[in-house]
Amino acid sequence: MKTQITNLLLAVWVASLLGCKENKSTQNEGKSEPKEPSVHAAAGVNSVASYFPSKTMVKEFTGGYENGGETHRVLKADGKQVQVLVENGGTSMLLIYEVSDVQVKQVYSSGEEYSSTEVLQEFVPNRDSVVLAAPLAVGKQWQNEDGMISEITALDYKITTLAGTYETIEVSHHHKEFPTKSYYAKGIGLVHVNVPEYPGIVLKEIK
Repeated sequence: MKTQITNLLLAVWVASLLGCKENKSTQNEGKSEPKEPSVHAAAGVNSVASYFPSKTMVKEFTGGYENGGETHRVLKADGKQVQVLVENGGTSMLLIYEVSDVQVKQVYSSGEEYSSTEVLQEFVPNRDSVVLAAPLAVGKQWQNEDGMISEITALDYKITTLAGTYETIEVSHHHKEFPTKSYYAKGIGLVHVNVPEYPGIVLKEIK
């Protein structure tokens, strides 16, 4: 029971990152290969917003809560706001992000049930958590409302998943209980979350 509760808490926390010591079922997925560090300008195709979904899509992941996989339904992506419904075997969460050339910030999170096609037109912001921030350079750090410090630790980081190989930005989250690394690809957003000693999530398919 304690393990199940821990896994559920981890699943909820990982969902809120929208990001291993892979378990046996995913040890051949999410392989990464670092390249020489570089700096991306916070404008145009290399803006912070370009590393989040640029259109509606459905992303299927392996791993997650009790290794049951996850579905991330991008219900809205208009260049200013991204709405993602995260579904797994333990919970369902609607996450809303504000996106710009200088940062992506989660402004809303709800564990209520939503349909797979519902876009929330009106909401009261209840979060203020930066997910990715400019300048896109190794060493860039920010601290969120919960005190957790996140840091860009690699650029052009090659991640191989079942859905393909992507050059990503690696963000390390310095959390006491669940230190993780999240990987974001252009136009797609999150493709892999690495959680030591727990099954992370790895992109399996984009629909």
